Amino acid sequence: MNPSVLPIFTPDMLYITQRFTIRKGDQFYGSINCQFPVDENGDPAMDRTPIFEGEVVITLPTPQGPVPAPVTFAIDTVSLPLACQMFFTEAERKVKELESRLVRQQILRPSK
Repeated sequence: MNPSVLPIFTPDMLYITQRFTIRKGDQFYGSINCQFPVDENGDPAMDRTPIFEGEVVITLPTPQGPVPAPVTFAIDTVSLPLACQMFFTEAERKVKELESRLVRQQILRPSK
């Protein structure tokens, strides 16, 4: 890592991350990563907004066989309950966007 391109550290860069797994029984659907802002002492920084990011794993067909591929996406909200409500819609949008890009790049065949 080149030290000349590193940002100057400020306390507003600190977050604590929690990962919430979405599953029913043995079926894993994905996860929501929540980055909650904290101050330099690790206490909640209530004047800053949390960041929510979803993750699902899709299977890509390759000549060597199916390969799992994680797909991450932003969930633009301010609370965990809203992130949960938005999770599947945002996941579907991101996966469709990725499929479209892979088809355009001729990496993936169009689905029927």
